[in-house]
Amino acid sequence: MYATFENFEPAKLTIAQPEKKVIPAKPNEKQIPEFWQIPFVYNYGTEDEPNYQDFDLEFDEVRSPYGIGNKYDKDTIGLYLDPSKYQKVIDVLDVIYRRAAELLDSTIPTEWTGGKHDSLKTLVGKKHFNKNAPEGMFTYPSREPKEGSNAKFNTFYFKLFSRGFGHKRRETVFMYGEDEDQLIDKKELMGMDIRYVPTVHFKGIFVNSMNITLQTELKSAIIKDIDINTFEPKQVATLHKLKVEDPELTQRVASKLAKIRSTNLASPSLPPTNTNNDNDTSLNNITPTISSVLKNRLNIDSIKNTMN
Repeated sequence: MYATFENFEPAKLTIAQPEKKVIPAKPNEKQIPEFWQIPFVYNYGTEDEPNYQDFDLEFDEVRSPYGIGNKYDKDTIGLYLDPSKYQKVIDVLDVIYRRAAELLDSTIPTEWTGGKHDSLKTLVGKKHFNKNAPEGMFTYPSREPKEGSNAKFNTFYFKLFSRGFGHKRRETVFMYGEDEDQLIDKKELMGMDIRYVPTVHFKGIFVNSMNITLQTELKSAIIKDIDINTFEPKQVATLHKLKVEDPELTQRVASKLAKIRSTNLASPSLPPTNTNNDNDTSLNNITPTISSVLKNRLNIDSIKNTMN
């Protein structure tokens, strides 16, 4: 069950009982500071007949020109929030953020605290939090471009998830049909230009001594289109000038590149024996191979054939 942009009602979004987490330190690893998780629940029913479940929200169709990447050691898909295309996404994220701020600044049932606290913000150690000016303590869900970058818009990152092992394994589902053979492995979407309809799981509010953030995960996505990123030369004018000055440039480089590729294909993929220094692990001792590149290309072609 999930909400959509059309039927989402902020007043139906509330919280379940917060839980304080303390994760034991692993051997030779730094202790993770204790934190609070405040789960979201959403009423899919009515006020008279409520039906509270996890808060999942289906977005309208979006496009991510670079597909799945890695951000902060997590697999993510970046959505660039161009207001001319995604004003509705911007508005909904803001509404959820403001609603979360209201909930964090609200009173809570006494049974949650044994009567020690009457507000959620006091319970989680943020008694100075102000719902009318949350930005000072509560991280906004989209990220502004870094200073000096060429980016023009804020970015919202869909974080992928993966839990469990074997038959209990659960992870983000990418699909273009209802059958099992119409699922797409996330590796095939790395760096791809994709159009898709995502369903995002808003887990809740994360609070530790340093941060307050919204916890979100990409639960599933219907892939509507996929393509390889096209190469756009950035030095076209200079290239034309050089070809006039050196007419054999293209043929010379192409010929030598073909010879290099042919040599690499004929060479074994194992690194050569090191006769000088057994402890040398530099890149100089690695024989390049493009077999993996060819394999990935075949996978990409097979995806494109399937989508047509």
